Amino acid sequence: INESSITGFTTNGTLSCWFNPDDLSAEMTLIDTFNASSSSTNRGLLYVHPSGTGEVRLIVSGTLVGKYQYTSAQVAVGKWTNYTATIDTTNDVYKLYLDGEEVTNALSVTASDSSGIDYIRVGSDKGNDYDFNGQIKDVIHFNDVTLSSEQVASLYRGSLNIQPYL
Repeated sequence: INESSITGFTTNGTLSCWFNPDDLSAEMTLIDTFNASSSSTNRGLLYVHPSGTGEVRLIVSGTLVGKYQYTSAQVAVGKWTNYTATIDTTNDVYKLYLDGEEVTNALSVTASDSSGIDYIRVGSDKGNDYDFNGQIKDVIHFNDVTLSSEQVASLYRGSLNIQPYL
């Protein structure tokens, strides 16, 4: 998706999607946001990694800011799962959610400025290295809006009444 008005996660943001993997044996990208003219490969990234029993990860400006080791009840081949990440770079607060439940307050690290995003790529990263194998739907980017835990739960239930960035 080419969108020159996306400002990136300079202060706040929320990324969310539903995914249904056909395979969990390889690293896969769910959502990648990036600047096409920059050498930075990703500015905001939802990622599935087969480390151990598997992890979901959040990367902001190339920095791993959050990861969570999921269970087979949460993420499995053939199962639809909602993955949401909320990003507050002002306070260095990054939270990960699976199916509307907060699974971790992510690592407290400072990510570099992620302004200047002009593309959102679904199912692949900028370098086409980690293609997603399965289905992804209902991708939502709330630009400069960090949803609360209650709002993420409402988003999961389909009852959130906030207009996402389209």
